[in-house]
Amino acid sequence: MVRVARKLSLPMIPGAPKEDASPTIERMRQRLGGRLPLDAPVGALPPGALVSLTTAKGGERIGILLGDDGRAVDVYLERGVVKRTRVDSVTLHVGEPTDEQALVSTHARLFAALREGERVVVEEPEGRSTTGRIREKCRFGALVEAEGGRNLAVGFRRLWPSAKEDSPS
Repeated sequence: MVRVARKLSLPMIPGAPKEDASPTIERMRQRLGGRLPLDAPVGALPPGALVSLTTAKGGERIGILLGDDGRAVDVYLERGVVKRTRVDSVTLHVGEPTDEQALVSTHARLFAALREGERVVVEEPEGRSTTGRIREKCRFGALVEAEGGRNLAVGFRRLWPSAKEDSPS
């Protein structure tokens, strides 16, 4: 007879809640940079603008402006890296964007034009797409209620306006 030991997972603190594997709406919202206020002020530079960002060491980085609330700006730098910084450290860049920056700029402008309640198409990682409705706009994307009631946290680069628009619900 062979005895096999079983590994048990016990909570470290009695009565502590289990860690839920599915993301909560709050965790999804945080991952997207937090909710944008509906009455957020419009900054001096438009979303999608090619900007120069002065670094702490006095250097310069070129990126795409995602948002400007008058006090702070979010600048997309490269490969999904976003820098939140003071408005006074960003200026409009004179020069041509790279192909990647031009694409990100287009996505940023499209995202900026979307509104809560609007129907959207969501590009899913597997190359498929689904439709849904924006429930909350966040700094770097939106919480979308997909058809069937599934909640999705979607980055701004995977959201597109839906060609078929009906009244927001």
